[in-house]
Amino acid sequence: MATEQIATEAGIIQFGILRVIAKVFLLQHLIACGWWGVGNAVFFENTSGRSWIASFAMDGPDVTFEYQYTTCLHWAFAQLGMGSVEGIEAVNTEERSFCIAVAFTCLISFSTLVSTVTSLMSNLQKAQDEEQQLFSDLRRFLNQNDIPIDLSQRVTRFLQHAYRARTSRTADSEVAIFGLLSKPLYAELQFTRYKDCLFGLTLLRRILINDDARYQAETVAQKLAVKALTTVQLAQNDIVFNRGTVADTTYFSLDDNLRYFHYIQDEDVANSIQIAEVALWTPWVYIGDLVSSDMSGLVAIDVEAFCTCVGEMQETQQQAIFLAQSIVAAINDLEVLSDLWTYQLDEDELGTVVDNSSSKGESPWWHRCGSRFSALFGRRRSPRPRTLAAVSPA
Repeated sequence: MATEQIATEAGIIQFGILRVIAKVFLLQHLIACGWWGVGNAVFFENTSGRSWIASFAMDGPDVTFEYQYTTCLHWAFAQLGMGSVEGIEAVNTEERSFCIAVAFTCLISFSTLVSTVTSLMSNLQKAQDEEQQLFSDLRRFLNQNDIPIDLSQRVTRFLQHAYRARTSRTADSEVAIFGLLSKPLYAELQFTRYKDCLFGLTLLRRILINDDARYQAETVAQKLAVKALTTVQLAQNDIVFNRGTVADTTYFSLDDNLRYFHYIQDEDVANSIQIAEVALWTPWVYIGDLVSSDMSGLVAIDVEAFCTCVGEMQETQQQAIFLAQSIVAAINDLEVLSDLWTYQLDEDELGTVVDNSSSKGESPWWHRCGSRFSALFGRRRSPRPRTLAAVSPA
């Protein structure tokens, strides 16, 4: 529906008003066509030729279609009490009956439409007054505390953006009826909401195409959507992270208004890019600085919650350990480290499932892969200095 595509509350109200107005014009158009049709039918069927069309010479050769239509439309609006049309009125029983039906229809429909428009206008005025009051209080606060103009403009601009975003997007906590939703269905809802971000993760991209592991991957993805992912709104020049700080969060860009400052080369971050994803696989510190160049949005992925969700299911845990070892090995081969680096899966890695068994009766190698990856699952240890040495199977 069109109303589902309109962002703000004010926009929805304005669309509602336009829809009511369109209904009024459609109704009057139908009445105008009916009025001409009744008069025209009587004119041809009645031998006496008595009809409002003949009485007011509306069928003459010099009368254009435009004049005939606008006259009928004017008459239709006149039935609402909006003036008269040069005395045009019914001159026979059929036309008089039609006038009675029109009067009754207008009495019911027009009063309802007027009531609806009045209610919508009242809601629109209320929404506008609320916004004006909020930003009036903000301007008063900034002036009273002698906030510099540059900072005041940044604060105001961000709050305007955030206010419009809040009125156009409904947070989970604002939808009270979600409390009645089953947990699996709510998880599926959140998964669909964050689908683009989740499908960008190397782990899920690796195993989702495998039929044997697809169910487990979808289950983990739904848990991640509920427990590990949040949406973050940024103002212009907001700092997302600084180089040298411990990476406890990775990000997924929702637009192209981010700038990454690297010690070798700065670059703009494109839309739908995973940022610092390597922190999911090994202890990591941010290599550069990430700053918003304009109003922007991110999906934040909590590393602790990610590890917990992935570690709850043995199949995905095995896949993650296998993938983590490959990623750390790939990092060792890099000459320049960057938070924008992502691991590129080979075709033979897509859909690969780790074998649970050991042919010699020994514990699988993923049980012996060392403390680095055991920290990824269960309770994560406190951050420690980044170690890039790959862990080899015992």
